[in-house]
Amino acid sequence: MSKTLSVVLVGALLLATSSCSVINKFTGDPNLKKTADLWSDVPKMEGLASSEAEMPVYVKILMRTALNNLYRLNNANEDRTPATGDWAVFTTTKSPDDVKNFYTNARMTSFGSWDASKDSTCSSGNETGFSGVGCVFAKTVNKRDIGLLIVAAQDEQKKETNVFFVRVEKDETPPSNKPAKK
Repeated sequence: MSKTLSVVLVGALLLATSSCSVINKFTGDPNLKKTADLWSDVPKMEGLASSEAEMPVYVKILMRTALNNLYRLNNANEDRTPATGDWAVFTTTKSPDDVKNFYTNARMTSFGSWDASKDSTCSSGNETGFSGVGCVFAKTVNKRDIGLLIVAAQDEQKKETNVFFVRVEKDETPPSNKPAKK
């Protein structure tokens, strides 16, 4: 019996070890790097503290998939280079709604020249059962498209809010590669 148990335990250990390498294969991406602080065009809300928390695995997989595959939607004669991205995570004792109220269109437009929008670019997850908010901002600087995603999620156990910032950059398709209009 102990020999069978030993074989099962060794097998489970090998499976767990290989599973970690498989997860790292799908989540470890040189095009998506963690950064310690916010970028110069993103204001830092008072009370944000840098966190060593990791981005959830499912979010990393989604981001990696998006970064490495969105270019495939371009035509054959357009830029087909994967996008790059950075992310940062902070914690705060403030609520997700406080984060939503801080990262407004007006503040982002005046602070970092993000594109203005007449509608809010933030939405609450209450309708979908998510205890948090998400905000999206975009701009183009020197022919480079830049997108920013801010997700604030309440951690009920720790009584704090995790705030994830994901910034994605991609060069615009050069005009010489765009198909001629007929």
